[in-house]
Amino acid sequence: MEIPLGELKSSMHRLSAIYRLRMHGVFGKTPLHFGQYPILRYIMEHDGCTQRELAQNMMVSPPSIATSMKRMQRAGLVCKSADKNDQRCSRLSLTDEGRSTVLRCQEELRKMDADLFKGFSEEECTQIAAFINRMSDNLATDDLKGKSVASLFAQEINKLNDKKEGCGRG
Repeated sequence: MEIPLGELKSSMHRLSAIYRLRMHGVFGKTPLHFGQYPILRYIMEHDGCTQRELAQNMMVSPPSIATSMKRMQRAGLVCKSADKNDQRCSRLSLTDEGRSTVLRCQEELRKMDADLFKGFSEEECTQIAAFINRMSDNLATDDLKGKSVASLFAQEINKLNDKKEGCGRG
């Protein structure tokens, strides 16, 4: 039986929408904004990193990281401390609340992943990953190739914000 292309695309959009809604459900139980979880996770795994290192590894602009850091500091998730060797440089660490938030999110996301792949064999999961990666590579324009998920989310959010700001002009 051949699945029409429209039905396949519709199925992919439905999966994406459900996934995003479930993700919002996970993050809605925390003080996090949608794109902040990968940032917090990176800081937890690289305690003492700088904002510059974080921006490079997340593939987002330093100003985007600076904005996120201010929000997360106000929320009590992240703290900055001066580098012992270079007072101009700040080191990032998670607060106890930040660490607790990351661990809660990780557990909820593990449960969500278990739901997502329930009933699939390891071989089927490998095939799905290969298909999705091939589709992503086919669709990605040069400016999107090789970007992390966090940087793609940041780019999407920036475009949405630019569009909102443009609506007020006129």
